Amino acid sequence: MTEPEKPDIGLEYCFDDEEVNAGKLHAVAGCAKLNAVPVTDESVRGLNRE
Repeated sequence: MTEPEKPDIGLEYCFDDEEVNAGKLHAVAGCAKLNAVPVTDESVRGLNRE
């Protein structure tokens, strides 16, 4: 079992693991990208109600 798989099932994991760190960085980049989108741009934020 890899370190990134462990938290998915509630096990302790190494927070400094390279794969875990890559996942954290990916999440941070995704949040930054979403936060850069204007609140009024509903098509990008997935809020269109068609």
